[in-house]
Amino acid sequence: MVLKSFDRSPARIFAEGSFLITEGGPPSNLYLLESGEVEVIRHGRVVTTISDVGAIIGEMSVLLDAPHSASVRAKTTVMAHVVENAREALKQRPELTFKVAQILARRLGATTSFLVESREKLESTADRDFLEKVAHLLGK
Repeated sequence: MVLKSFDRSPARIFAEGSFLITEGGPPSNLYLLESGEVEVIRHGRVVTTISDVGAIIGEMSVLLDAPHSASVRAKTTVMAHVVENAREALKQRPELTFKVAQILARRLGATTSFLVESREKLESTADRDFLEKVAHLLGK
């Protein structure tokens, strides 16, 4: 279970409306959602909400050593385990790294399926310029 990987990390309570992550901010921590719901906000627009127990948040910027691509705000009161200095933690804790890899692989699979379905739908509309851009992004 993912939560076991975070046993050594303290759980914190985030009040409704508080930010766990700020878009453009430096990478530092990973968050594991134990309860509550967060919303992911990019360029001022809510992209998705996350309420799955065990969801890991903040991994992309930590792995890429890049600023956060979105903000994450508590939609309800949230309890999350916090791994500080996450880059080092991922280097030192293979069980944590493996869980993050599994989550990223699932997301990649879902994204690829979505893009393939979208491409099939767009092919019927004959928007070739757009299709070429998507194909280039997919590396095909």
